[in-house]
Amino acid sequence: MICCCLFCVVCNSQSKSYYSFSGFGQWGWVIPTNGFVKGNNSEHKAISQCYAHSLRLTKHTSGDKPWHSLYDFPSFGIGIFKAAFNVPNQLGEPTALYLFLTKPIFTSGKYTLYGDYSLGVAFNWLHFTAKHPERTAIGAAASCYIDASFLLKREISDHFDFGVGLSISHFSNGAMKKPNHGLNVLSSKITFDYFPKKKKHHHFSSAENFDSHFVDIWTFFAGSHNVLTVFSSEQVNQPYDRRSYFVIGADRRLLKRFNLKHSFGAGIGIGYDQYVGTSYRIFSREPHFYEVNHVERLNFSSYLSYEYRIHRLGVVIEPGIYLYKSKLDESPRFFQRIGLRYYANNNIFAAINLRAANFSVAQYIEWSIGYALPNHKTKKQE
Repeated sequence: MICCCLFCVVCNSQSKSYYSFSGFGQWGWVIPTNGFVKGNNSEHKAISQCYAHSLRLTKHTSGDKPWHSLYDFPSFGIGIFKAAFNVPNQLGEPTALYLFLTKPIFTSGKYTLYGDYSLGVAFNWLHFTAKHPERTAIGAAASCYIDASFLLKREISDHFDFGVGLSISHFSNGAMKKPNHGLNVLSSKITFDYFPKKKKHHHFSSAENFDSHFVDIWTFFAGSHNVLTVFSSEQVNQPYDRRSYFVIGADRRLLKRFNLKHSFGAGIGIGYDQYVGTSYRIFSREPHFYEVNHVERLNFSSYLSYEYRIHRLGVVIEPGIYLYKSKLDESPRFFQRIGLRYYANNNIFAAINLRAANFSVAQYIEWSIGYALPNHKTKKQE
């Protein structure tokens, strides 16, 4: 419902844009990143294949806004996704509702290479429960759906496009409920687009003049670990208990904004993780706790930071390393952060980030607010 409301607001704000109906079918390989998909399940079979299809309503930009031509006339919209796996009754048949953005990368004649990016919520999982402790891949009934694709499309006529592509999909709840090892799927795609009205052909414009400058960004974030601990197997009504351990922190980044799209720099951060020093064992009779001084729950980190701006929306990628963390913290020293940042104006923004390890295991979600120190060279986007 939220996705539909947002999409309707955007559609009503620009009457000159046009629409198409599109979709795709895909076959994918489930990357074996955890024991459950490798065969540690009730069927004792590897979950190695994923089949899926999707239908979309796509809105194409018309060029009546300056940022349309700046980003080579992207298209965006809302879609519904349905998947199944080669081993039944293990993961279920999830359905996802998602928003997506499609942007041209290269055009030659009737062929165009696109980048296609989707973000949504997937439901209908067979997930971890006390009765099914082997289902460690998905920790809750709902999860995030993230997909990034490269699509090569050919114009068949003024009303039809056909294409093929390659994508990587990720399903996870961001460690909001554990255990949750997540799923990663590498897929091939076949796509189609139907335009009820004839397509509009645009000429890509050159980049606007922009004075590059440094931006000093300060942020504060909060999050939590949610873990399952069984206190007694003899309790019938409530054999286990989920507990949340909060995480807070602050970061400072210095970025060089090269143009309206790309920014690159580095940052440092300090965090406090209540989960450090607390160990748990699923289905043990009693939880185990360590006596930990609060100072030992602090961590200090350093990382590289890249941001890609699309008008007021920023996509952030930050690989980093912990310069210091408690010896009781068993997480890897290297971490990755990926997220979205929305700017209310040139200085104030809100963000949501996923902090992960080993490029596949979610640790927790960061909910952030931030402020970019004013810079008189910043060029306001209309």
